Amino acid sequence: MNSRICIGIIGGKGAMGRWFERFFTQSGHKVLISDLQTMFTPKLLAKLCDVVIISVPLDIAPDIAKTIGPRMSE
Repeated sequence: MNSRICIGIIGGKGAMGRWFERFFTQSGHKVLISDLQTMFTPKLLAKLCDVVIISVPLDIAPDIAKTIGPRMSE
């Protein structure tokens, strides 16, 4: 069984997002970032990644979750 998974971080250029990126990369996982001025959109991360972390300001987190929720697989 391969334990390496793809983790998407929405808001990955912020302080907490960078911490998550470092942690999961050092743990051997593939990490993709969606943020302002990145090539990945939140919708694309939901499609490509096994796990998506929402690391954005709390006032916009619900809108992000509504956007990507329907695109996540079970």
